[in-house]
Amino acid sequence: MLRLVVLLLILANGLYFAWSHRIFSELGWGKAPQNEPHRLQQQINPERIRVLDINDARVQNQPAQTSATLTATTASTNVNIQCLHTGTYSDKQIEPLRNKLSALMPANSWRIEEIPSQQKWLIYMGKYANSSMFELKKAELKKMQLAFIPVNEGPMALGITLGQFPSQAEANQSLNDLSKRGIRTAKVVQEIVNEKNYLLVFPAIDTDLIPKINALTATASGKPLKSCNIKP
Repeated sequence: MLRLVVLLLILANGLYFAWSHRIFSELGWGKAPQNEPHRLQQQINPERIRVLDINDARVQNQPAQTSATLTATTASTNVNIQCLHTGTYSDKQIEPLRNKLSALMPANSWRIEEIPSQQKWLIYMGKYANSSMFELKKAELKKMQLAFIPVNEGPMALGITLGQFPSQAEANQSLNDLSKRGIRTAKVVQEIVNEKNYLLVFPAIDTDLIPKINALTATASGKPLKSCNIKP
């Protein structure tokens, strides 16, 4: 047994000696050479390596610096851009502004939006046939100490409103209360809205232009700019 161990050690030492001295290199079993020519053969694309001087290094860094500067400038610009609007304008008020803005700013930098009309319900008395009956009814309501609004113009003149409500149900409830106080001829009607209202919207306006726009809108009842997040 001892002889076998000694033979195996001698055999192992012999194999290591042959491997380390590249005796088996032709069979692909030899130790990789560590001399300089062989290391050069292991390099990948050595011809692409070049030493940069200080000026070359500055040129290499310039695009990154330019990109960072552009990003910072863009971020700063975006902070100054806001969506703003004015409100509200009638047909007569919006037309002069439309003409002035067309001459002052690009067409895609502003727009005019129509505001949807909200339903309103009125407790209404009238229409009265003449001004004498109209005045008589107003005097009667004053004696009853009831608040009212006379309607002197539009399709509901000559008439009187005793209240304005967002829903028909609320108007009917108020009319029932008034009937207990002696009101007999009033009725609930939906408000007739003939005139349209508009917003002047600037989707992306630079804050530097706000004073100029406010000066312009001051010529049409002086409505200042507000954030688009604020409802009119």
